[in-house]
Amino acid sequence: MDEAEKIDKSPDTMNVLKSGYQFNARISKINMNEEVQQWFYPYCLKFIIAERSPNQSDAKGVLDRTFLYTAYKGKPKYYIKEILNPAGNEQRQELLDELVDFRKLMLIYRLIHFHDAILDIDIGLDGRDKELCKPLLQLFNDTESHAEIKSALKEFLGHKEPEEK
Repeated sequence: MDEAEKIDKSPDTMNVLKSGYQFNARISKINMNEEVQQWFYPYCLKFIIAERSPNQSDAKGVLDRTFLYTAYKGKPKYYIKEILNPAGNEQRQELLDELVDFRKLMLIYRLIHFHDAILDIDIGLDGRDKELCKPLLQLFNDTESHAEIKSALKEFLGHKEPEEK
């Protein structure tokens, strides 16, 4: 989610963010076209980009489940808006084709492995920190990336404010 300055004012968004760490959790939405209640599974890794953090009192349950990271302006080699609209530029078109191929590959991988069991592992954390870290560590368990992901999560947990731990 980009430009998410007012997510703490949206009950629907807050519900998705608070429920999205439970594998079988469902949230309801009313389809206004058909006036029918529908159910959705919000479980997934979420990235939120905003110029300010949500209000502490309005978003307590969400902030407990969040790693905050301050990004600074950089000088990227490529700008994503230009890659998404190559306008005839061959190099940008090649980069866009590579991104599209990767997305297709990830979709096929997900379809093939949709019913694979996810091993339940003890990660040595509890509470909100467990909710925040366990899904990633489970997903990458027994892979070459596991140690690096575990180290990165430990670093992020170390930067959380003491009252959030």
